[in-house]
Amino acid sequence: MKKLTSLLSTTFILTFCISISSCRKIEDKSRTSLEVEESYYLETKSPFVQDKSLDFFLENSWYAYDQSNHIIWPNFRVYGLRVDNQFYKFQIINYYNQASEAGHYSIRIQKENENTYQEFRLEAVGCGNSFTNPDYEQCIQDPEKNVYTYLNIENGLSKKMNSFFARRDKTWHIGFQGTKVILNSGDNGPGDTRVTSLYLYRPFYENESPAFQKLAEESFGNKGIRFFELEHDFRNAPYALPAGIDRVIFEDDWLRSSRGIFSANQNSWWLIKNREQSSLTKINIHEITESQLEGHINSLITLRIALNNPLNGEFQDEVFYTLPEISSKDKLIKMCIDLNSQAVVDCKNKNADLIFSALNIGRRRSWRFNVTEGAVGPLSYDEISNY
Repeated sequence: MKKLTSLLSTTFILTFCISISSCRKIEDKSRTSLEVEESYYLETKSPFVQDKSLDFFLENSWYAYDQSNHIIWPNFRVYGLRVDNQFYKFQIINYYNQASEAGHYSIRIQKENENTYQEFRLEAVGCGNSFTNPDYEQCIQDPEKNVYTYLNIENGLSKKMNSFFARRDKTWHIGFQGTKVILNSGDNGPGDTRVTSLYLYRPFYENESPAFQKLAEESFGNKGIRFFELEHDFRNAPYALPAGIDRVIFEDDWLRSSRGIFSANQNSWWLIKNREQSSLTKINIHEITESQLEGHINSLITLRIALNNPLNGEFQDEVFYTLPEISSKDKLIKMCIDLNSQAVVDCKNKNADLIFSALNIGRRRSWRFNVTEGAVGPLSYDEISNY
């Protein structure tokens, strides 16, 4: 990796510890006027996620690139992570080592309800990016060089793998290569790591352009610790869908198949935002019953649902609602469902909350659910009971 400019080498002195990780206690202190001003930039988005696939770290970047000086400046954004129903916050605070070499990360990690945070350091130069590596295009064609460094946030251990092994390995949570960051979920791996953005200090961006002087001052100073120490709401945040997945109610979480016969995975729940104002529904695909008749498969899908009372927000007792029977002899099936009335309605109906679709081609059957206003999940029964 080429060194940065001589100016950077002499002035860009970054904090670096010899140990792989360190534990630090967050002190309890009264809130100053500056802290109150900083808390203004806490992100308070709706926790309901739409059926949309996105490149999360592209849309919620952790850095700003100073093209004039070829410097990657962390913007000290605070992210939330959900890993197997455990919650963490993390923050990238350095991208260079003491020799000003790029691709050397320093990261803060803190588990929900713990008083200490850890700092992990790892090397993830990989191929860098097209801005910092003139041989980038050639490098990404070399499987020995084009690898990520994969971090386990629970123990701080990291390792390098190619994508073939990473997609089969559950022991990592976040992967790094150059400025790119990926998570162990969806197309990238078999895990269940989800991410959300909790905080970005907007004064670092003036008229949507990076304020490099302010970013530099923060990098030379406390590296965003005051943003990290703010009280963040981990649970009421929109955790993005995994890479390559564009449905909140994804088939792997509710549908099982054995020898061409479907059954329900009853372990997953979702909280759906209904189209009617202040109306929510807890939903679980409770049962799928199938029978064969004249070479076709007839199916009944039973939902287990609980509606909330918009007046007081409390959920009513759970009920079971069975959708109209469908048959594999029909090539395309589409049903729009009003969860409040537990009825199939015209898809132009303003109260359609849930859409079920089925595509039958020969012996191949594909089912899917889509939400119209967003949902939270998948959740366990214990998690959904907290709502």
